[in-house]
Amino acid sequence: MSVVRDAFAALGVERRPWLDDEVVREAYHARVKTDHPDVAGAEGDDFAEINAAYATLRSPAKRLRHWLEQEGVPMGQFFPDAATMVFFSEIAGALQRWRELRETAERAEGRVAAAMARSIWMKEKPALERLGLAISEREAAAVCEVREWDVASDDVKTLAVLAGEMAFLSRWKVTIDAALAESL
Repeated sequence: MSVVRDAFAALGVERRPWLDDEVVREAYHARVKTDHPDVAGAEGDDFAEINAAYATLRSPAKRLRHWLEQEGVPMGQFFPDAATMVFFSEIAGALQRWRELRETAERAEGRVAAAMARSIWMKEKPALERLGLAISEREAAAVCEVREWDVASDDVKTLAVLAGEMAFLSRWKVTIDAALAESL
């Protein structure tokens, strides 16, 4: 994928940490209509930048990170609060149990041992599903915080912390979704 220098400019949208999804989608489709190589005879590299800009701006976490970079705000380290640390520890523990069950099932000699590992996994699976849902809820809450910030604040440190949290949540969600997609 192409690296986009300024995704906001590439799609012709206002440079803000929060944008309505429909505004981003409409801007992308407008650029597709005018700049797609099959339509306008434009260069593929130019259109790759438009695709990269859309991929960046349609994700609230990527958009926020890009906005912070464009504004020259140092990201620094994300230091989660105590409640977030407990939540991340719960996720890490559930994923560790999943890895151990998967390894046990792979090493199992015989159908009975493999069936036992699968049975334990079926009991653990709802915990991962619950954590996946909790992550989605936290991601949605973080997006709401960005939207509220965009309206009423100018403290970019808050956004930098939110960007870090959103990045962690996104990675955890991908990992949990992959674990849930696997079967023992």
